[in-house]
Amino acid sequence: MRDDKIKCRQQSQKKKKSDEEKQHYLITSEHVLDRLQWDLEWSTLLQHIVIGYWDRFLGMQEITVPDFLAQTDIPMHRIYYFAVVLEKKVQVLNDDGKMEDQIQEEKIRFWDRETRTDHFSKKQILSTLREKNDVSSLLVSI
Repeated sequence: MRDDKIKCRQQSQKKKKSDEEKQHYLITSEHVLDRLQWDLEWSTLLQHIVIGYWDRFLGMQEITVPDFLAQTDIPMHRIYYFAVVLEKKVQVLNDDGKMEDQIQEEKIRFWDRETRTDHFSKKQILSTLREKNDVSSLLVSI
């Protein structure tokens, strides 16, 4: 009887550990890239998504998804993050006292290998993008 209780406890502890490990699981950069490439929800945003990768000679570099897909010489294990780049027009007062339009960029990282951030697989990034009125015209039936 006592051995059964010990086995039951051990099994429940193993189950708790496996649940914790699942929470820390990060999908691969290949999976993110495949979904971006083939998922219709993301098709209109590809030009606005950048991939941060490590170049051996130049350091950290950024490239858009279509340009990355055209190049085959960047290994997948060098990808460090995916981010959406949003452009917003803002009116700023210049030195002459006149208002002029400037474009501000905002990068939202939705997958990051170093910080183990994954807003992509949980579709949290889609809700964040829906909240921003600026990109509603870019999104297709998200």
